[in-house]
Amino acid sequence: MFLTQQVSENDKLNIKEAFGRGQAWGPKKDSLKAKYITELSDAGFNDIQSFEFNANEYYQTPTDLIFLLKNTPIIPNFGEEEIDFQILQQFILDNQTEIGIRTNSERFMVIARK
Repeated sequence: MFLTQQVSENDKLNIKEAFGRGQAWGPKKDSLKAKYITELSDAGFNDIQSFEFNANEYYQTPTDLIFLLKNTPIIPNFGEEEIDFQILQQFILDNQTEIGIRTNSERFMVIARK
């Protein structure tokens, strides 16, 4: 049995759109999932199932969001250019809600049996 859960290309999409760069920026949605399914099938797995999850995610403060961006590959080299903080400031203004700064969490799961 094979089981994986992966970050989808559209994870944190509004952040990547604001910066014009980011983790898995450019590849078409579901291309990674399709690659997994094809490779599993080629390896002799069958009964291949996939599931998707996409939910709003909120960061309570700008500091929380900055911590995320500095410690993950969502925006490569975040903070190395002064413009990053200007873009982030506008992003926060555009996505601030009563419950926090809105983005998304998108994942997929693939299960296969041999």
